[in-house]
Amino acid sequence: MDIFPIRRPPDVAPETLVPDLSDGAEAGLYLALFELVEEGLIITSDETILEVNSAACHLLERSYPQLVGRPLAELFPNEAAFLSARGVLFVEGASRGSLLLRLPGGRRRHLRCLSAARVRPGVHALVLSPDTAAVGDRTTEPLAVDKLWPRLAAAVQQPVLVVGDDGLVKAANAAAQARLGHEQGLNGRAFDSLDIVREGCRTLPGPQPGWRLVTLPNQTSAGGAQVVGHPADSRSRRAFQVLPMPALICGGNDDRILDANRAAERAYAYQRSELLQMRLTQLQVAADADNHRQLHRRKDGSEFEVDVVVAELHPPDGNGERLVIHRPVHVPDPVQLFSTELFGLSDDGVLILDHAMRIVAVNPSICRLTGYEREQLLGEPAACLLPEGAQDPFAEARQTGSGRLRRDLATRRNNAAAVSSTVQIARVQRKLAAAPHYLVTLRHAVEPRPPIDGPDSIDALTGLPDRAGLAGPYMALACQNRQSRRKLALLVMDIDGFHRINAQLGEAHADRVLAQLGERLVMVAPEDSAVARIGADSFVVLAGELRGREDTLSLAEELLDVVAAPLKAGPTTVTLAATIGAAIGPDHGDDLASLLSAAEQALHSARASARPLHLFDLSDTVDCLARAGLDAAIRRAPDRGELALHWQPRYRLADARLIGAEALLRWNHPQLGLLAAEQFVPSAIRSGSITALGRWALARACEQAAAWHEAFECDLTISINVAARELERADFASELASFVREAALRPQLLELELIDCAALPRNPVAMNNLYALQELGVGLRVDRFGSDGSPLSALRHLPLSGLKIDPLFIRDLELGDEGSVMVEAILQTARGFSLDVVAAGVENDAQRNRLAALGCSASQGLHHGGPVDSEAFGRIIATELGRSAG
Repeated sequence: MDIFPIRRPPDVAPETLVPDLSDGAEAGLYLALFELVEEGLIITSDETILEVNSAACHLLERSYPQLVGRPLAELFPNEAAFLSARGVLFVEGASRGSLLLRLPGGRRRHLRCLSAARVRPGVHALVLSPDTAAVGDRTTEPLAVDKLWPRLAAAVQQPVLVVGDDGLVKAANAAAQARLGHEQGLNGRAFDSLDIVREGCRTLPGPQPGWRLVTLPNQTSAGGAQVVGHPADSRSRRAFQVLPMPALICGGNDDRILDANRAAERAYAYQRSELLQMRLTQLQVAADADNHRQLHRRKDGSEFEVDVVVAELHPPDGNGERLVIHRPVHVPDPVQLFSTELFGLSDDGVLILDHAMRIVAVNPSICRLTGYEREQLLGEPAACLLPEGAQDPFAEARQTGSGRLRRDLATRRNNAAAVSSTVQIARVQRKLAAAPHYLVTLRHAVEPRPPIDGPDSIDALTGLPDRAGLAGPYMALACQNRQSRRKLALLVMDIDGFHRINAQLGEAHADRVLAQLGERLVMVAPEDSAVARIGADSFVVLAGELRGREDTLSLAEELLDVVAAPLKAGPTTVTLAATIGAAIGPDHGDDLASLLSAAEQALHSARASARPLHLFDLSDTVDCLARAGLDAAIRRAPDRGELALHWQPRYRLADARLIGAEALLRWNHPQLGLLAAEQFVPSAIRSGSITALGRWALARACEQAAAWHEAFECDLTISINVAARELERADFASELASFVREAALRPQLLELELIDCAALPRNPVAMNNLYALQELGVGLRVDRFGSDGSPLSALRHLPLSGLKIDPLFIRDLELGDEGSVMVEAILQTARGFSLDVVAAGVENDAQRNRLAALGCSASQGLHHGGPVDSEAFGRIIATELGRSAG
């Protein structure tokens, strides 16, 4: 489900033969049908495997739990092979080829990638088969090419016809033959000549270009309910659970609720266990004559209207049951439709208008700007904000083909005073059949501030203007362009990964690189232009006298080429890359602030789509607000009780004894469900809201550790991740000490795992915190040691008690002596620094035994158990203590 409801259409049409799994209504259907495909089918994000079928499990020699939810990189022999394959399949767009994949036990196998297609941004489908052409893998005959759709049609109980591009039936399954009952068969007959009610039929792409797969609606029973299969097997149950609409399975005679999916729990606000104690009639308030439109009741007593679909089930035990699916009848609140974050964060006045240009929603800023109360505006025509006799821009926007309009005009305040304002109107229509709404922003004009000159507006390193110093050049270029009727382009450029250069070369050499780059940008910039440095690794190029889009893109590409040229950095040379967001004035803004904002929004869009260049459009504003909405939701999560800690057990390798657990942050998002830390913590770090999340997690971890210590009288060490940014707060150590005291926890039972600690030694505030924590008795461990963010130098400069080996090296243990080299080196280095070592990502006995033989202290991973909630981990503690006592 989208965080923000307005989305631009995709740049690329969906692949023909790949289902759009972003459509939740079809996701359950395709999950249930995956097993019918003999080829190995994998649905994956850029990093994580989302779904596989049994054929994929067979080809990869792993079970379903060993694949789904695991990193995609685990399928490849090493990280380099994974990155290379991902680049070819997902970035370059190659759809076929041979892949060398890793099997359990360190073996390798070539598999043929029959198809690689994008399902939606960030989600891909891979179809695999044995690669008979590859060396060492000639044991399996190639599969026939066009078996997929005939098998699919034959396996489903619903009538299915395969229709060729000539309109003739090419194949029909048994259900279709039985339904239509033609003695001579259906093959070769004209589809249009068949006695079929077209309503209810569904058309899917066929096995060849121009062919169609036509599914006919199931016949109904005497009672009018559809007859469908029963979700008793694991695949069908998973499809039932992920169905986005609320669904219940009820007894055929007594309406007793036998099962409920997650959507039903959310809709009724009951837990599944509570629903299973109820009857359907307890949820119903009233039903209309045909029983399709009903009024249902939630747990809190509130009522909501639903459309109900009922299907008869035939379970294996023969007892009659019914599947009840309903869709809420819901006219969305306009504020929800356009995201509450839009209203809360905008300083501009915002109105939502219906198709008749009546005001249906307002934000607080519009009340502040106009002097009207919210209740005075709702339901009124938008023209009430205009002086009498003024031209109506709202009516004009309704009549324009684009539905977009921008006007500088006078608006009327509540006291009848006229104010010079800028009004922008955009039509938003989420579905073709839906009535449009109009998004209106209103901004009062202000007197322009004089340009800022002098040393305070000059960047000391490059000698270029800084952000404040842009005002003067902008005013001059804007005035010049108005006279010549040309365009003004503003390009914001970020240097990619410059912090790594700073860390590797040192600050002095990095500063020299920036100074050289500034000189180059000035040299290549057009005659009527200005260059400024507005951030540590961010530059702005203002260029006038342009014709528009083509000139702007041409200039941006020239700037990218300049950045890519080698630069001298002390004894070596470096090659940079950059990302550019561009905006054109006055099209995207008629003042410096709005034009700069548009370019920065375009820069965010370029980064999000992994492109080096993006020119602003209106949808960038929507995406920017969506990010702001996500950040706002993260900040509110602790106060709303949406956060939780899950716990992954950690065992001592010498005697397999439970010695502690790692606390892993989870976010129970109201719409998206339970999110792992990697899905929201990076955004929290960027926005600064990691501080609030970190405080909550540390306080809760201390409380829970103390509770377990008191309940079980055991000394388990609790580890929790801490981002480098959190340690930059001067009060971090004292605040953590207060959490420990309030929980009555021994500090020695708490351990912090440091993330991305490469820059910590150069930060005096962070180092003071680390030494204070060491003195307090809190353990300090480097997380994912061996990765880019945890270099070897950290062991020499940080007051550490241990380190945790990156799971990447643990996976390589199965490669034999070659794979053990890095782990042995890490363990030997740790012994030299007297550091305790934990191995992360241990998945099997072979890895565990090898680590024990090498002298590793402890391990965690799916071999020992995945993350569980506090209650479940309490049971693990009780079990382990009982085993130790016995």
